[in-house]
Amino acid sequence: MDNVIDSLKKFGMTDYEAKTYNALMNLDISTATEISKESNIPRVRVYDVLSSLARKGWIKIIEDTPLKYTSLPLKNIKEKLVSTQNQIIKAGKFIEGELKSNTKEKEYSLSNTSNIIITTKGAINVLVEEIKRSRKEITISYLKNKWFDSLFPYLKLAKKRGIKVKVILNENEHNIHLQRKLMTIGKVKVGIENLPHGNLLIDHSFYANLYYNNDQLQINTLGYSKCISCLKAWIRREWETIEYIK
Repeated sequence: MDNVIDSLKKFGMTDYEAKTYNALMNLDISTATEISKESNIPRVRVYDVLSSLARKGWIKIIEDTPLKYTSLPLKNIKEKLVSTQNQIIKAGKFIEGELKSNTKEKEYSLSNTSNIIITTKGAINVLVEEIKRSRKEITISYLKNKWFDSLFPYLKLAKKRGIKVKVILNENEHNIHLQRKLMTIGKVKVGIENLPHGNLLIDHSFYANLYYNNDQLQINTLGYSKCISCLKAWIRREWETIEYIK
């Protein structure tokens, strides 16, 4: 069973989600009470976990009294994950095309090309400097929890300067202590997906992709206003589609 749970977590599930999905695969169509007993998850938590799995498309809710739940086939889920990955690749190619077609656009920050910073120290330094330059709004999405400590003092100062701060935390790493800490400086939402990368957008001028390589933070910055304009619209839609704030 532990091997199954560990394998499901590699798909981006939390420990509770993996145990719940595994229980449903064993039970087929079941009530929340039955799933709670099978998975050993407290009944007060199992409803939230089931709702999360339904939003992600892993299970189906059957309208009945009481509500019943059933797992969707892994084949369907794998197809959905492949489709999502293809969309990410397609978006990446679009951005690369935009970069090539806008080589003469005015730079804002580091340079007029895409910049890759491959050390955690260098990446944090760049992000801190850009946060210091912020004038209106900062949006951070899916940054791993461990690196918020380095940015928090500067986000706090930005808040004091009247900068709007918005943060989307990765559900897979959701930490209530960090969430409450960040809520003292801005708005916080918990993402409905567990992404292996993140991003940071400042005003309409600076954008950075955030990548995680083992214990290292790596960033890829963009300085072209046209690209950033497209990404800003995408990030705004992502923020608006998250239905709940924990």
